[in-house]
Amino acid sequence: MRPSVLALTRYLVLGLAVALSSALAAQDLPIVVIVMDDLGNNQTVGKRALDLQGDLTYAILPNTPSAKVLARYAHANGKEVIVHAPMASERQLDPGPGALSDQLGHSEFLATVRGNIKAIPYARGLNNHMGSALTPIPEFMGLLMAVVAENDLYFIDSRTSAKTVAANVAEHFQIKNLSRDVFLDHDRSLPAIDAAFQRLLTLARRNGIAVGTAHPYPTTLKYLETVLPKLQANEQVQLVSGSQAIRARYGSETNETKSSLAAKHAGAVSYVSNAAAADALPENVNR
Repeated sequence: MRPSVLALTRYLVLGLAVALSSALAAQDLPIVVIVMDDLGNNQTVGKRALDLQGDLTYAILPNTPSAKVLARYAHANGKEVIVHAPMASERQLDPGPGALSDQLGHSEFLATVRGNIKAIPYARGLNNHMGSALTPIPEFMGLLMAVVAENDLYFIDSRTSAKTVAANVAEHFQIKNLSRDVFLDHDRSLPAIDAAFQRLLTLARRNGIAVGTAHPYPTTLKYLETVLPKLQANEQVQLVSGSQAIRARYGSETNETKSSLAAKHAGAVSYVSNAAAADALPENVNR
């Protein structure tokens, strides 16, 4: 016996109502962002990370052997990519190809940032790889934000230094941004990763949003492969990409119109050419 049109209609309406109710409920949940850093050197490991369930954000190192392949794989599978821009470290570690430092002239610095962005197809944003020696310098963060604005990207401060001014400079130039709250795998043991993950969830529930950074270590991938499939159901938080978190925070993802982007770019370049640049930066900018 075939179901009646009325019965089918009721079934469809009920299904849509349930879906809408679930979507509205999810909107009220605390937001968690997980940025998977350091992709690009190993295609197999990178693809395993990209196959994790949920809306993670994948930070790919420019000019690495598998950077473009992984960026395209991510895009084909609906995953978000950002540029993991290598920057000078206080520990004098090698950041890798395309490294940014205060030893570069302004023109070379700008060209290197542009090259790094061009090297990662489909990038929606940018964060820093290392950078403890560079992110505390307003002059060079201003240069960085000039190119971020030029490409209409968002920025995530990895906060590799307590002295970083990167997010403050981004806010000063009206670049939409987030800041890392928790390193998930500073200690790579499973108990330590779990403790860091629980801290991330606590911060999300307290503040409405929390950003965690992870790396494609075997223990990290094993842990996330276990917890992510049931994250929303078990923990009552929603895992979203960087751009989704930006929309939640600012109301939109992009940095307005082309004319406003050009104005911000010009403002950033003017800012860094000013000898009093550091003094011009507001001391207290809400992040």
